[in-house]
Amino acid sequence: MGLSVAVVSSYRQECGIGTYTDALGQALVGRGHRVVVLAMQLDARARYFSRGGVLPYVRCWRREGWYADLEKHVSSTASQVFHVEHEYGLHSDPAAFMIWLERLPRPIVITLHTVPDPCLEQERDLRWLPTALSGNRARCIVHQQAGADALRAYGCRQVTIIPHGSDPGLTPTPRHEARRRLGLPHDGVLGATLGFWTPGKRNADTMVALMRLISRRALPDDFRFVFAGQPMGGDADAEIRHWCARLEQLKLADRIIVRPGYVDDAVMCDYFGAADFIVANSGPTMFSISGRGHLCMGYGAAVLAADVPLLSEFRECGLVFGSGAQLEDGLRRLAHDVDLRQRLSAQSRAYAEQTSWARVAEMHEQVYEEALSP
Repeated sequence: MGLSVAVVSSYRQECGIGTYTDALGQALVGRGHRVVVLAMQLDARARYFSRGGVLPYVRCWRREGWYADLEKHVSSTASQVFHVEHEYGLHSDPAAFMIWLERLPRPIVITLHTVPDPCLEQERDLRWLPTALSGNRARCIVHQQAGADALRAYGCRQVTIIPHGSDPGLTPTPRHEARRRLGLPHDGVLGATLGFWTPGKRNADTMVALMRLISRRALPDDFRFVFAGQPMGGDADAEIRHWCARLEQLKLADRIIVRPGYVDDAVMCDYFGAADFIVANSGPTMFSISGRGHLCMGYGAAVLAADVPLLSEFRECGLVFGSGAQLEDGLRRLAHDVDLRQRLSAQSRAYAEQTSWARVAEMHEQVYEEALSP
């Protein structure tokens, strides 16, 4: 007999936490469980839907107001387990979050999508969490060993590692058609960076590496690279304008192509079909995992990734770099070596199978059952 689970999450599929919740919820339903998503209230423009149309979404909580509306819906769900998706963009006030947890029914499972390093001085930490969990049967889920070690250093004991899920076997648009749709040259090797553009993504580092390689003629003459993604905030807008002007000045705009704007699922499969490899860059982060990275795995992309906590799973299936020199070397190798690209692509697909949403849902099922046990 299936379990009844209420997942407290964000508001729409375009939000990374919302996308995670939707995919996990569908996989749990596929295993015979009942799932309702207790979603954050925003304005009327916020989108609430499930990709498969199988999850009920209830707008019932907000950051302010002590989550009073959520409590009303909690009492009516009759759910056996309450699973809270925690991320600092959702729950920015630890004191309010602690009070809220105390008012939720038991048992509680909390997925901490970001975990600060307890050894560093920083704005965010989790020193409050053991107190919030004391006296109840809450269990914590994190996505990687480093995050689990950090939680235990904070004093949390009931910690389970469950990787971010993947959609294995995603089919990119055939290469020729993908490049035609995107208005990109049919010939030559193409690299790409996809996703939101923020200064923390270190796109500027990739840009500099590409310029240096092109100036040294270390890349094929028909090699091109495209940055496609929505700028997030004024700093990102200014950075994009700066680099576009620089590329025009150096007459490189036809080799390094910048396309700011949101990339939806339909266009994403075109980019994955058009690109021969993907660069995933990032600065230092809290212990976390990238959903965009798992999308690369599902599409079987050859990936060159920064060796940071956010992208740590690419140590298993990608090519990683820890310095500017290593970034340049990885770009050069991937631009020239088709066998390397094919090997990395196969590794991505294999890792996506290991972290399929069906397997991830089974791991969650075990945590829920442990939380329900006496």
